[in-house]
Amino acid sequence: MPLDSQFWHALRIDDAFAQRLATVYRALRKRSGTQDAVAAASSVGLKSIERIEQGKARALSVWQIEQLAQAIGTTADELIESARPSRTPISVTGAASDTRPHVRFLGNQELAILNAPLLPGARTSFRFLWPDLVISAPVQFHRNPLLQKLDALVDPPSGYTKFAILGTPGSGKTTALRLLTLQLTHRFVDNGAAPFPIYIHARDIDTLTSEISLSSMRLKLALEEDTSIAWMVDGLDEVGPHTRTSVIERALSPQNHRELFFITCRSDVFAELEYIHNADAYFDEIAEMRDWDFDQHVLKYASDYFSKMQRSDLLEHFQSYCDSIASLRLFVINPFHLTLVIYLIHAEKRLTNEMFLDRFSLYDQFYKHWIYRERTRGTSGRGSDSVVALHIEVARLLYTRRSFDDHSAELDELVSQHSEIIADTAFSHLFQWHYDLADGVQRLDSFRHETLLEYILAAGVLRALTTGANLLPSLSLQYNNDVNSFIRSGLLHCSTAKRKAIERRLSALLQVESLPGTFPGDHERITEQAIYYLGRLDLPQCPDILISLALHSENSITRRAASLGAILYGDLSVERVFIEELLSSSAADILNRSVQLAYFGDVSDPMFNFVDDGAVPWTKVRETILTRLSSHTSRDIHLRLWDLVTLRSFLTSRPTDVLSREELQVVANATLPAQDLDVGRGLRIQNIISQIQDIVGSRI
Repeated sequence: MPLDSQFWHALRIDDAFAQRLATVYRALRKRSGTQDAVAAASSVGLKSIERIEQGKARALSVWQIEQLAQAIGTTADELIESARPSRTPISVTGAASDTRPHVRFLGNQELAILNAPLLPGARTSFRFLWPDLVISAPVQFHRNPLLQKLDALVDPPSGYTKFAILGTPGSGKTTALRLLTLQLTHRFVDNGAAPFPIYIHARDIDTLTSEISLSSMRLKLALEEDTSIAWMVDGLDEVGPHTRTSVIERALSPQNHRELFFITCRSDVFAELEYIHNADAYFDEIAEMRDWDFDQHVLKYASDYFSKMQRSDLLEHFQSYCDSIASLRLFVINPFHLTLVIYLIHAEKRLTNEMFLDRFSLYDQFYKHWIYRERTRGTSGRGSDSVVALHIEVARLLYTRRSFDDHSAELDELVSQHSEIIADTAFSHLFQWHYDLADGVQRLDSFRHETLLEYILAAGVLRALTTGANLLPSLSLQYNNDVNSFIRSGLLHCSTAKRKAIERRLSALLQVESLPGTFPGDHERITEQAIYYLGRLDLPQCPDILISLALHSENSITRRAASLGAILYGDLSVERVFIEELLSSSAADILNRSVQLAYFGDVSDPMFNFVDDGAVPWTKVRETILTRLSSHTSRDIHLRLWDLVTLRSFLTSRPTDVLSREELQVVANATLPAQDLDVGRGLRIQNIISQIQDIVGSRI
């Protein structure tokens, strides 16, 4: 992303800068003529000029600044420098007046980081946190377990150049990378010996790190040839497989021994990279973000936050809610969930137990309040339904882009067709944008947080299922477990009447042999998705279509999906047929493993194409199975026999794999509870447990 576009995007939410710009521009304009004259000379609308001089400018493009500056006899750079604050929070204090390009770059980069909002449309930005509200987040280091703080990566041991920051969604990976960037900036400006930090998203790495771009950038920034660059690469899990490969190969290339690479990535995605690139072996240090401690981190952050906002009354509300809503404490140990909760409390939204049943409940409350707030404030000119529909459409295109490494011309076209909505805060402030200097347009990059994308995709599926809208666009995408976990929760929040209506729609869809307007391959994917959701409706009895497809479908993936759906309803006859097929047919056994690996993301291949050869790590599948085996919910009990058979299959197909003592104990305790009266099923479960114990025992 070009530097100027980073800077001007940040200005869209900086009130203080807008006021300084108003003062500076008004004084310079008066020397050049009237507002009408400047409007005519610059081709910028009179209303835009009036808003600038009133301190109300919030979305200025680089082109507008250049035109307005030229019309009053100055340059865009001089205008920017004049309107900047006289000091910045860290030691890039002289960046505004320093003529050295690399210092100005760091000053602009710092402003972009500090002005990034904590939440869409929030009055507070990252500047609000830095430095006094920053929490020293709990971290586990893989290489050196004696290290305890991320600060250790600012001055790493000699020869350490490759670092990965991992964690679950919302655990603070991006915040950690921003903090490291600011600290490295401080060190570079102070003594020049530290590496020169460049903060970038993984989607932009190819553009900025090609030989031509890198050479041009060094020349433009007047960097010495021997200056080390620290690439601060965010969001490796938010790009497709090709881009991930490009980033990892770039980081691990022996030619880049003088460059430092810091990447952020979800832990489960990184586990996949370990298999493909042996990435774990090549990174000098891996830091994994951990959940916050409620007393040590959550309460301190909330106390400092509300104190700085001068709202001690809200801190009392927060503490009261944490005492009265037991599940709330389980949410707020995740930093992003805590941010959502603070948003709702600051909006004086009354919190209830129902808001914290699961992640879907929390995100749903945030999103609905967000739309309502923007409509109430009068900053949203469109109806709520049209804004939500466009959010969903953009989410699908962004998800497709992530899956296939496609910039998605469709996305640009969609935004251009709805250009008026960019100024609509209910729509636009959920996204990150940048101004494309080459094309002269605002380009949409991503949602402000990847979990918002996943929630809105799920909301789109639920909306299609419950409103009678066209189901095909929602069902034609293959969603990962992160999206489907939102959908499963959302389905359980529907009333029984709504779930029965969904059953009728999906059952009817599954009986259609040819779906209009779909591409080759779509039918199988849509069928699998429809079966998946039918199996998670939690109806009083199993839908007939699931039993029919489980017993009679000629398509092996359809038969497997329908069998699992029927098993979730407790249908023992379908379970017996399906388990017998898995135990007697190597083809069915391999298919079962292959689909699991693709679905949970141990491999990036589509589930319809991938075939397990016994060599792929099964980290996420293994974790999921063992988690269910340790649970005794009705759903997990129904899946018990299949989970154990699948676990046995993975161990059998991987002759060197074993289970830890703790995992073996989970398996040993996976017998049916006393109230399960099906003796035959209980004996089969005990038999599979004994086989697993024998397999592992023979390898230890």
